[in-house]
Amino acid sequence: MAKSKFAPAKCLAIDVDGTLLKRGKINWPLANWAKQKKLEGFEVILWTARGRPHAAAVVERFGLQDHFSAVIGKPGYIVDDMGWGWTRFTKIVTKFL
Repeated sequence: MAKSKFAPAKCLAIDVDGTLLKRGKINWPLANWAKQKKLEGFEVILWTARGRPHAAAVVERFGLQDHFSAVIGKPGYIVDDMGWGWTRFTKIVTKFL
């Protein structure tokens, strides 16, 4: 990752399938960490390529309403003057995978 002059934003995006939900079960260490980050003032987004209805169903099924600030589908299109360059302002968190 290229070094950035900006700190990562207090915005955390968590994927559903294979990340928060593994083999039909919630990854509770990740879910609990997400809730803690939200309490620390982070915007915590749950997203999935399968669309918002799927992500919302996971939240409802497992009672995770207070873990996330927003539940969305992953974007299919991005309009950004930096193209994919905006990703240099992000960090990948792998400790829960």
